[in-house]
Amino acid sequence: MSSKILGVSNLQTCFADKHTIPKLTTSPVGLSTRTIGVMVMTHGDDRGLVVPPRIARHQVVIVPVGITAKTTEEDRTSLYKQIEALEEILKATDIRVIADQREGYSPGWKFNDWEMKGVPLRLEFGPRDAAAHKVTTSRRDIQGDEGKGTIAITELATGVKDLLDTIQKDLYDRANESFKSHTKKITNWDDFVPALNSKNVCLIPHCLTEKCEDEIKELSARKEDDGVPADERAPSMGAKSLCIPFDQPEGLIKGETKCTNPNCTNKAEEWCLFGRSY
Repeated sequence: MSSKILGVSNLQTCFADKHTIPKLTTSPVGLSTRTIGVMVMTHGDDRGLVVPPRIARHQVVIVPVGITAKTTEEDRTSLYKQIEALEEILKATDIRVIADQREGYSPGWKFNDWEMKGVPLRLEFGPRDAAAHKVTTSRRDIQGDEGKGTIAITELATGVKDLLDTIQKDLYDRANESFKSHTKKITNWDDFVPALNSKNVCLIPHCLTEKCEDEIKELSARKEDDGVPADERAPSMGAKSLCIPFDQPEGLIKGETKCTNPNCTNKAEEWCLFGRSY
């Protein structure tokens, strides 16, 4: 369809036959806004967004600290210039950084503001940090003292880059572990619905027919009289196929293994991942 709209043709065929100009067969692939929703649900917490460094608009925010009513204008200006220098060091290594020099807001307010926006890494820099030739770091993905550290200014660029790489890897590893722990390999239908009710996705032997998939969706839907408390019923939709994993587990023998649907008489073709919609 897209080749017809855009007027894309198979030139090689055109040269061979001037009277025939066939259109290409194309399959458009799009990345929808659902991907953003998945990111928010996977990594976010009660404090707001947690955005992986590779896709964050701002990977690092620098927040001035230690400025009080007793701080002279000269010292304030000097600190801001040092922060601008730190910002330039990071920008020179293609790190997406912003320095928050907004007046009228406390450091704590700024911390909370950038945490809600999900910026992966916060750098705090004040008079004490300047005297010690370091910056204080605070990871968005780890709360409290466990997520804090320091980086020497002489190692700022490499230290920040390494820390962003660590944050990226840790976010992936935690999400991957969570996904694996909620993926259940099921071969018995009696275990299928309870696994779904426990907020898991199920990997089952399936015949890959549309009729069977529709029946599984109907059989796995929660009913009004199933005895489940109201606050635990969502989501109540039946399970639908999510994908056929490239990495197929062992245990399925084509021509022998039965489809997991108890009403299906077909043999299973592949392990297929099923889950409820949220």
